[in-house]
Amino acid sequence: MILNTQTHDKLFSGPVDYVATATIGASQDVQRGDLLEADPSKGAAAVFTRPAGAADPTMVHCIASKPIQTAADATALLPAYFAGYFNPDAMRFGGTTKAADNEAVLMLGHIFLRTAINAQPTV
Repeated sequence: MILNTQTHDKLFSGPVDYVATATIGASQDVQRGDLLEADPSKGAAAVFTRPAGAADPTMVHCIASKPIQTAADATALLPAYFAGYFNPDAMRFGGTTKAADNEAVLMLGHIFLRTAINAQPTV
């Protein structure tokens, strides 16, 4: 897993504290910045999927680091961000939910949503 490159898409809005490999479930179309969740009772067999609605407080959450598509009969491994500060404007949440619908649950898992600002001065 190589993580020494950075995509300048404003996904980060502060430090990213924990990066690990997540198993992505079958039939998933994941984009960088997608919210993913998995059932922690499954242990090492847990697979992450995009939620259908707001983040479930009984699940473990992470943010996808890059896009990936999985076939109907296959899973895949993906580096994912499990804690840190993320720009909600660069993320996709479950279903039609917005950042405000997910923020309280994500904070429990140390995923904080904070809008990134443009640091380039305007002339």
